[in-house]
Amino acid sequence: MALTKLNNQSLSAVTELPTGYINHQVFTNSSGTSINDATNGTIWTVSYNKLKAGTDLIISGTLMFRGNGGSGTTVPSVKYGTGDKFYGGVSLRQTAASDWSGGCGINLVISGHTTTGAQDLVFGWSFADSSSSKPFSKWNPDSGDHARIQDTTSIVTVMEIAG
Repeated sequence: MALTKLNNQSLSAVTELPTGYINHQVFTNSSGTSINDATNGTIWTVSYNKLKAGTDLIISGTLMFRGNGGSGTTVPSVKYGTGDKFYGGVSLRQTAASDWSGGCGINLVISGHTTTGAQDLVFGWSFADSSSSKPFSKWNPDSGDHARIQDTTSIVTVMEIAG
């Protein structure tokens, strides 16, 4: 998807990009996927092509979901390349007794990653106590899951900026 707006202006009206802007990419996924119990798991993997060493990656978006994962408390994770998993900046609030739809918000900055080129960006989860469960039952639910649900799409934007 191409950048078409910046600061609520059409791109044709923008004469210069923000200081430090290097690159960005928008990822979308609308395939409904059931999630299985596990101590840790992967929800979605995309590939981001980092252009410069030492830049920061700003990752922002929402993973759409439905259903009781059974865990009650889950902290989803984000991992870029061979770096560590990030747990901060990712939020999911859930109660084990409910069956509902919502979104898992992602807002974080990865700094100091020096490797350039295409690397996997992995969205998943893991439990500190090694229990086996899942954060939710269905990723990207649709009307087949419940008559009141519109088709949903998970959207994540990665922006690379000078650190």
